[in-house]
Amino acid sequence: MNKDTLIVTLSDMHSGSTTALFPDQFIQFRNGGNHTPTSKQLKIYNHFVYCAEIVAKAREDKRLIIVHNGDAIEGNHHGTSQLISNDEADHVMTHIILMKEFKKLVGYRRGDMLFYTSGTAVHTGDHEDECAKETGAQQTDDGLYVFDILKREVNGRLLWWTHHGTTAGKGANKGNSLRNFLKNIYYDRIEEGKRPPDFVITGHVHVPFYNTSIQVYGDGYHVTHGLINPSWQMKTRYGHMKAPVERNKVGLSLFEITVGGDIRPPLIPIMK
Repeated sequence: MNKDTLIVTLSDMHSGSTTALFPDQFIQFRNGGNHTPTSKQLKIYNHFVYCAEIVAKAREDKRLIIVHNGDAIEGNHHGTSQLISNDEADHVMTHIILMKEFKKLVGYRRGDMLFYTSGTAVHTGDHEDECAKETGAQQTDDGLYVFDILKREVNGRLLWWTHHGTTAGKGANKGNSLRNFLKNIYYDRIEEGKRPPDFVITGHVHVPFYNTSIQVYGDGYHVTHGLINPSWQMKTRYGHMKAPVERNKVGLSLFEITVGGDIRPPLIPIMK
């Protein structure tokens, strides 16, 4: 049944990283370790609550669809020391606490839906399925809880979520790579005789951007919306090495699809 719907995407939560979102509490882990949030983590958490308040207000009587679009946990990788615990089970536990809290803060209720997509294997391994299952996410046709690519029709509009995509680009070329990414998807689908998506949401690069691509479609035009989602992680030492100038942007995205299929421009509240 069609109903005004609010689409909320969180991406790259990287639970388990000392530079990522952590609950506003001391947590004792199952292996005997523990972690108290740092000042950076408290700042991210305050923005997390602020974003949840925006979502709670925006949803009103709308149906709510939440997607966590990859990299739910940080994982114990590459010998990094920037971890709350070396045990990935503690990363999973932290993520579950945060997502259950988010659902509560936004007023998640019957009729709402939660989905997960798979992230980068070096970070997540197979743990995202457990994260998704324990937070009440929807299942795939194969009975799993994580989609490699999530394709969902909402009020007549076809939406895709995939963790890996492209970057926004830089300087005078900013936006071109995202637009070309959308054009490639469009023409691939047309060549296959399949319906192109109306909105494609990606993550991974931690720097958000929104753009559209307009192509001839039948006797009219097709608009493909594209959104690179922000993350919930400040820079790690690795991040400073790979992109020393750019700042990780912390936040989420939300946009509405009306009962008639109108796609409203996205809101991306970024931590200052």
